[in-house]
Parts: sequence; C-alpha cells; structure tokens
Amino acid sequence: MGARPQGSIKSNRFKSLRGRLAWLRDCLRPRRWQQWWTQGLGPRLHHWWDYQTDNRWMPTSHQSHLHLTTDLQELPSLLQWFDVILKQAIPESLPPQFLWECQLILTEGFTNAARHAHHHRPPHTPIVVEVGRCGRCLNIQIWDYGDPFDWDAKLALLKQEKRNPLEKESGRGLMFMEQLSRRVRYRRYGKRNCLMVQKSFPS
Repeated sequence: MGARPQGSIKSNRFKSLRGRLAWLRDCLRPRRWQQWWTQGLGPRLHHWWDYQTDNRWMPTSHQSHLHLTTDLQELPSLLQWFDVILKQAIPESLPPQFLWECQLILTEGFTNAARHAHHHRPPHTPIVVEVGRCGRCLNIQIWDYGDPFDWDAKLALLKQEKRNPLEKESGRGLMFMEQLSRRVRYRRYGKRNCLMVQKSFPS
C-alpha cells in the first residue's frame, strides 16, 4: 500500500479555504470597512436609532396594523377598521367629538400618503397604518414610501402666511393634524416615511 499523498495549499481540497482567507483579507481592508459603514451598516444603524429615539415619546401597547394600497377608495375600509380597533383598545365610552377628530387625522394622513407622497408611485405601493394605546394616549403611525419631506419646514411656512392656512387647499391637512393632536412628527427611516401622531384621551 503506497503512502497517502500529502495535500498542499494549491490542491483542490484547499481551494475553499484559500477563497475564505482571501475574502477575510479583503474584509479587513480599511477601505472595505469604510464602504460597508457608509453604504450599508452605518445608515441602517442610524435609521434604527432615530426610530427608537422618536418612539420614546410615544410608546405603544395593544398595537394593531392594517396594510393598504395607494388607493383612496380604501379610506372607508380604514375608518371601519379603526372603529373596531378603537372599541377593542378602549372599552370605555368616548365622546363623539374625540372619535370625529381621530377619523379626521386618519383621513388626512392616509390621503396625504396616497395623493402626495405616492403621487408618482404605482397603485399597489403599500401604506401601513398602526394604531395603539399607551396610558391615556392614542398613538397613530402611517408609513409611506414617498420621497423625503420636511414636515416641520412646511408647517412653519404655512404658519408664516398672512392668509389663514385652513382656508387653503394645499397644506390644510397638516394644520388640521397639528391642531387636533398632542404631538405630530414626520420622519424618514430607511426607504420609508412615518407620520407619528399622538392624541390624548379626553379627561
């Protein structure tokens, strides 16, 4: 019986190992780490941290989700779903004015996402609505895939105009949500935007 040939680093059995070593050596290059951080890991961590920070002021329990498309005809289904969720999360009776204001916030938020944020997107582009309760507050989040939008700058511009912003068609929804809510934020996380609205229950 002849002696078993010894494998070398150039033999087939070590090709996979050589490939892994080459990949590891490439990963350890400073430029590669910088590329990963600027194009992948860094932005993702930044978006995650922003979302966690923004949600500190609106923690949510008993949260429910509804997935919609970019179609204004889905608005009645959204309002019907909201009425059911609200009764489940809030067993106590609420005044009709509070319910009407919540419906108006949902209507304006969904309409803005479908008509403005997604005006150049296909009709099947999803819009996700999240509703939850935390203590004496109702939290609403509406997610869209539109382009980045500076909500605070637009709102400040509307408030500087001499004409009553509620009399204008453009921007009126922003003013409604601002006046009817305890807090409103519009932030971008990754490839999506999130409208976060917090409304206090009547005492």
